[in-house]
Amino acid sequence: MTAAAPRLGLSPGTWRVVGAAILGATVLLGGWAAVRSTSLPQVRTEPDGGIVDLGTVDLARSVAVLPTGWDYWPGELFAPDDFAAGRVGAPSRFTAEDESAQTTGTYRLRLRLPDDGAVYALSGWSIDYATRIFVDGEDVYEAGVVTSTEAGFVPRIEHYTAAFQPKQVTVDVVVQYANFVHPEGGALREVELGTLAAVERQGEAERLPVWLLSGAMLMLALFYSIRFIVLKRLDNLLFAACCVLLALRSQYVWMLLLPPDYDWFVAYRINYACLAATCLAFAALVRVTYPLSGVRLGFRLVLTVQAAAYLVVAVGGIDVVISLTRPTAWFYGMISIAMAALFVAVLRRPSANDRIAAVGGLAFVSAQLVETVTVQIVPAVTRNGIAAVGMMVFAVCYMTVLNLNAEQIAVQLDRDRERLDLFRQMSHDLRTPLTRVSTNIQVASLTGGGDDGRLRESQDEIMRMAAMLDAAVDGSERE
Repeated sequence: MTAAAPRLGLSPGTWRVVGAAILGATVLLGGWAAVRSTSLPQVRTEPDGGIVDLGTVDLARSVAVLPTGWDYWPGELFAPDDFAAGRVGAPSRFTAEDESAQTTGTYRLRLRLPDDGAVYALSGWSIDYATRIFVDGEDVYEAGVVTSTEAGFVPRIEHYTAAFQPKQVTVDVVVQYANFVHPEGGALREVELGTLAAVERQGEAERLPVWLLSGAMLMLALFYSIRFIVLKRLDNLLFAACCVLLALRSQYVWMLLLPPDYDWFVAYRINYACLAATCLAFAALVRVTYPLSGVRLGFRLVLTVQAAAYLVVAVGGIDVVISLTRPTAWFYGMISIAMAALFVAVLRRPSANDRIAAVGGLAFVSAQLVETVTVQIVPAVTRNGIAAVGMMVFAVCYMTVLNLNAEQIAVQLDRDRERLDLFRQMSHDLRTPLTRVSTNIQVASLTGGGDDGRLRESQDEIMRMAAMLDAAVDGSERE
């Protein structure tokens, strides 16, 4: 008699408990982060007479968002000495045309700060693609190397905190930029100002949700990697890969993982590699979970397009790469459209599990589209985590689907096991009397106690019935 088929790993209840524990830990971390990541109040003030007056603002308990309309000198790299000596002409305002027409430029803004002797700091993202900042004539920050020609120019993008202690109440801020690598650049991004402690607290409040999301995704990735090892199900491994890639999605994360002297172009390739791999992982996950013709076609399409695009990104020159990936929105849009097409195919199987998967997928796609469309208009969209919320909704939904699928498989195995046990019991119950009858017929045949022809015919029928029972049991065990 064949032994009963073993269960696949832990029981569904155990997997549920472990999954609930991970989600519970994520919720607790989210509550802690909500308390810790409370942003400081933001103050917005427009220039008055060419000066932004912050003298009455408590910059220890709030941060000032500086206006973007700084004085601007296109095509010039003026230093503080140039302004002191009066060697500069009349300023203008940065325009959309300057973004593609100018390779260098200088910004200037004057601030009136409280006379309290505090250490202040400017915070924001460096200008694409090299930045240098002076405060009261002192060089307080530089990303890359700003030069007037392409020779010696080094591009670099990063988030900065430039600390300084004012020498007087009115502070003069000069910002230079250079861009010789991208068709667009030079636009001054949103800059925050406060005391050093306030700016650091604000930065922590903005980064903590990012690290929380990445940590939650890595926890899910570890959990489903273990499930893959135990259950040997490819969908668990692909979902773990999706979680890892989503954890690395934020520029805060992957830029921090790079060495301090990373090359800007290498970072650019890594970013697009992560995006391409994310799209492929999603497509492969849906392909394995839903073996439908439309999904297979969508997966092949995504695989072909993304492989070709990244091959160009990986081996092409900077000009070729930029021409193909110039608008980041195009890349995000392609991912979103591809995923939307795949999840539409999923709706062809309208079970409860599939509806949950479709909800998670549509939440992720919608959040990506909202962030892509609005991030250039409202930079705080990324900071407020619209795409991050969509990612978490997708993760929870697909986690639920995988758990439900595993439970359904476990239930089916239990049913098959019960049916096999029933066949075995039936075989045992029928085989015993058939054995006795067969024995009696053999004895009667040997002692001449009956018609030999009928006895042989009866014995043949009994043996045929026993063979049918054996075949039925063997077939059930193979299933």
